[in-house]
Amino acid sequence: MPVDLHARYRTFMIVTVVRMNKQKTRKKEYPDITVGSKLAAEARKLANSLTDEERAESLGEAKSLIYGRARLKQTAGSGR
Repeated sequence: MPVDLHARYRTFMIVTVVRMNKQKTRKKEYPDITVGSKLAAEARKLANSLTDEERAESLGEAKSLIYGRARLKQTAGSGR
């Protein structure tokens, strides 16, 4: 019994198009204000009020939290 590849291809394309249309029609509704958006706004407000020295100090503290103090000391001044 021969396989009708053309019919299989048409079926595949129809299923693909239906799936794509399903994904496009989904509309997600997000609230305008969330706890995270409030925290982010507050963080931006505080960050904008920092001086250059405070900003450099905060960046150093953040790097030490992420990478660890020992690693910062090892790589400091290596030039690579």
